[in-house]
Amino acid sequence: MAVIEEFASVEEVVDVSLDELIDFLMYHGKNRFDNTEAAARSLKKAARSSYRLSDSMADSVNLAMASSIQVIRTIQQELKVLKKAIMNHLETIPQTLDSVPSIGPIFTSGILAEVDIHQFQKQQQLAQFGGIAWNQDQSGDFTAKRTRLI
Repeated sequence: MAVIEEFASVEEVVDVSLDELIDFLMYHGKNRFDNTEAAARSLKKAARSSYRLSDSMADSVNLAMASSIQVIRTIQQELKVLKKAIMNHLETIPQTLDSVPSIGPIFTSGILAEVDIHQFQKQQQLAQFGGIAWNQDQSGDFTAKRTRLI
C-alpha cells in the first residue's frame, strides 16, 4: 500500500536507489521483512519488467486503485471501531467465556449473538447447552466457588 501511495509511477520505483528502497521498505514495513534487500530487489525487478500503460489507461487504473485503497482504509477503520465496541460491550457483561483458552472477544461476541441467553435461568444451563461443564467440589456445607472446567 505504501509503495502504491508513495510512488507516482513505476519509473520512480525503477529510478530510486536500492538503499533508499530498502530504507523505505524497512520503515513502512515496520521491519517485518525477513530479507528486506531481497524484497527491494524483487520490487525493482517487478517494476522494470512491468508493462507500461498509456496515459489514458493509467489514469483509469490509478482511479480504480485509489478507490480500492480508500475502501480498504475505510474497512480497516470500521474494524477498529467495531472491535472497540465489542470490547466495551463485553466489559459490561460478566463473562466466563473469556476464561476458556483460545476464546477471545470476537468469538465470544459471536457466541452471544447466536444464543438467546434470556432463555436460560442459570449460567450452568447455558454452559451445559454449549457443552461446557464444571466439576462440583463440595463436602458437607462447603461448596467451592472455583472449580475445574471439564
